[in-house]
Amino acid sequence: MKEFVSSIVNDSKNLANSKPFEWNTIESVDAFVKGDAVVLVNRQTNEILTFLNKKGDRLSSKLKSELDLIGE
Repeated sequence: MKEFVSSIVNDSKNLANSKPFEWNTIESVDAFVKGDAVVLVNRQTNEILTFLNKKGDRLSSKLKSELDLIGE
């Protein structure tokens, strides 16, 4: 799992937002999307915050609105 998540984050074409956004209490977050996988990363520390599956519309509307693309 760690290798899979890292492969998503390490591929810059998976970055889904053009500017960082606030998520929970973290002020500067990037989202990486590949297929149904969404990985949120603290931009300041490069810490992976969470791994989500967008299948079945599980992402919050706030998170969706923060992203420029939730690529297919």
